[in-house]
Amino acid sequence: MTTARARAHSTGRPQSKDGADRRSPGRARFMGVLLILMSLISAAACYLVFSWWLPSDSERYQDYRVAEACSSRAMEHGQTDCLSTWHLTVEKTVNKTSGKSSTYEATLKYRDSWRATVSFGNPGPLLERLAPGDQVTATAWRRDIVALSKNGVRQNTSEAPRDELQMNAAIGVLAALVAAQTALLYRT
Repeated sequence: MTTARARAHSTGRPQSKDGADRRSPGRARFMGVLLILMSLISAAACYLVFSWWLPSDSERYQDYRVAEACSSRAMEHGQTDCLSTWHLTVEKTVNKTSGKSSTYEATLKYRDSWRATVSFGNPGPLLERLAPGDQVTATAWRRDIVALSKNGVRQNTSEAPRDELQMNAAIGVLAALVAAQTALLYRT
């Protein structure tokens, strides 16, 4: 009986009569395994962000920044690491904001043989001015349309590489913090 009293006092809680507040060993093991798995998954995510995603996005942005206009020879050989321009017609635009979701798109065509839809992060400055039948100049890089322009107004599409590596790094740091926190929780 003294051991039960000592155990109840050591947890800082009064002892229950039916022992319902005791944790079963199986549940404790399950929670421990779950915390270890969460820690390992978060650590792996952190590793991937800093070893692959961040360098890959940085290299892609640098390649885009130094890309030059395609020569006719490059176009003949199908090279895509240069900037090519195309004169396209706007078929339709979608500029819709509803609640938490928004859609900003333009459907483009080249004569009657080719169609593509490009997405934008916001409606301005060009998308909100476009109407069906408008002629635009599309800039393509690595088989993606990265910008549209008309009458000196230019807007990047969602495919354009950006120098926004801070968000990638923030995700990596968050994953590291979650890994550390779950590892510390496991130890307690």
